[in-house]
Amino acid sequence: MKAKMDVENRNEKYSREDLESFVNGIISASKSMRYIHSRSQKTLQEIDNPYYVVNLHGSLPLFDVLTIVDQDIDVDRAVYFPGSSRIQNSSDILRYCFENFLWEKQYETDKTSPLFSIDEVVGGHSVERVVNAYNSAIRRIATQNLRGTERRKRDIEEVSFDLKQQFPLYIFGIRDLARFRNRIKNRENMNKRYLELSNPRNENRVIYEFPVKKIITMDDPDFELIEFKHPTSSGWKPSSGYYPKIDSLKFSHYYMDLLHDIARIVGVNPETVDPSRARIRTHCERYSKKPAYN
Repeated sequence: MKAKMDVENRNEKYSREDLESFVNGIISASKSMRYIHSRSQKTLQEIDNPYYVVNLHGSLPLFDVLTIVDQDIDVDRAVYFPGSSRIQNSSDILRYCFENFLWEKQYETDKTSPLFSIDEVVGGHSVERVVNAYNSAIRRIATQNLRGTERRKRDIEEVSFDLKQQFPLYIFGIRDLARFRNRIKNRENMNKRYLELSNPRNENRVIYEFPVKKIITMDDPDFELIEFKHPTSSGWKPSSGYYPKIDSLKFSHYYMDLLHDIARIVGVNPETVDPSRARIRTHCERYSKKPAYN
């Protein structure tokens, strides 16, 4: 299915072509989530119980659109991490989030439960941060699981491997061609780790790319849904960083117009679109804390 806009474009923030491209990219990502290449079985595998890792704030609009174009997505299996680079000690905070979540879930079921993350892609650095946080969290959990035993490096590697089989990470990158084009021409400026992890010939591929003309929601204040808390000292400025706690959630009329336009072009009743996320605050508080066993 490809999106075709059969309604008048009422929003001056995006063109008809940009909106169709944006929606089609996320539709393609949604289809890829149904059947994914199993790293253990080396074949396509149908997925029926993934978790959706939503890194705040850039991934939240993408996830909202994903749930509109694919009505089968279970929003109750979404988990929200304060993964913005604006957060103080953002790399550590993102690792804490993965650690706490996986520590909580590892004994709930023996079934494979993939972690699906949909994210913006320009240079690949933000996606690499997600992969690094996940890998570090896996290794720390493996080390903790072996606590009280004679922990050898080989044992930690084996337990880490088992955890990755139980909770494999897949990133569905919505690639902004308008911003990405210069990097394609000059590939030495691109993130090398990203190139490796998105290479279709890599049997351990983590990143799947879906190019769009423009990520409509990217770097536009009217489409920023979250304000994080920050220090109240007089010398504070945005570059000083924010806390991993939500100050406010906001849905501008521009954002709601966008979601309603997307609903119309994929044949969904706009009145059913509800971007409210009651668990965002609690997840940020719950998962961003330093793990208790550290």
